[in-house]
Amino acid sequence: MTLLMALANRDFAISVSDRRLTLEGAVFDDEYNKSAMWFLEDARIAVSFTGIAKLEDEEDAHKWLLGAMEQAAYPDALWNSSLYKLRDLLTQKFARIQRPDKRFSVLFTGFPHLAGAPLIGTVSNWQKLDGEFVIESGASSIEFTMDARLVVFAGALSGTVKGVSLEDKNKLVNMLRTGISAEAVLEKAFDTMRKASDNHRSKNTINKQMMGIVIPANPQEGTWVRYDSATPQTVSYGVSSVESGPSQSIVKINPEIRLSQQEGADLLVAGPRPEKNAPCWCGSKKPYRLCHRNKPSLSITVR
Repeated sequence: MTLLMALANRDFAISVSDRRLTLEGAVFDDEYNKSAMWFLEDARIAVSFTGIAKLEDEEDAHKWLLGAMEQAAYPDALWNSSLYKLRDLLTQKFARIQRPDKRFSVLFTGFPHLAGAPLIGTVSNWQKLDGEFVIESGASSIEFTMDARLVVFAGALSGTVKGVSLEDKNKLVNMLRTGISAEAVLEKAFDTMRKASDNHRSKNTINKQMMGIVIPANPQEGTWVRYDSATPQTVSYGVSSVESGPSQSIVKINPEIRLSQQEGADLLVAGPRPEKNAPCWCGSKKPYRLCHRNKPSLSITVR
């Protein structure tokens, strides 16, 4: 299980997920990607998932989901029909899986090009939207349902949600209402996920390696991605993507960006931004504010 967030208003849509994968209660992978961008003829949608990570014969759920998105978009690549086809493909796939716990949820948000409002919703066999910032959970079912809504503003949580406080939920909703920038809302979402990771109610299923996707309402503006790491790293990760069109589709899986050091230049890393008076991460023993504070960012944005 993991923690997913979808946040949207008339200016932007944001998807946030952590990257921890647990199997039978043990941490298996702390850099497992659960996010993707879906570029359709009439919409841009950020997709993330939670639930079982291994399907039949140990098949990877993330890679299977990308293939299902590609298949669901054929032949017209329109968002409404593609989401319904994705629901049907999930139902068919999970009917063949023989295990007692088959919980699986896809959380999505984005913008249809002509709708004038953001889209938020789920394709799930155990969760549904209920209210402005809640996903209601139940026992897993064989059949998946699709719930998609055009909203003025909304947020949704999926997966391990017990570690998220009511105060943080309300803060995010108020930020969506009041026209604060996407960058500020994304940082608050990351901070909320960090606190949820530390909360004992999350049972070690959430980590502080996080991926955020921001989709502007204007289709002429670029979608951007931010990978946020709990520790400094010389590699940054992007999200997978499915670009669907009537004649062809392009699938990209788990891109990585190596952050190399050029001669005479500072090493660009991905990692947490220290407090200004904390020792700098580079090992200089200077306060961060006097060293790398105004040098290359520790959080990598990929546009």
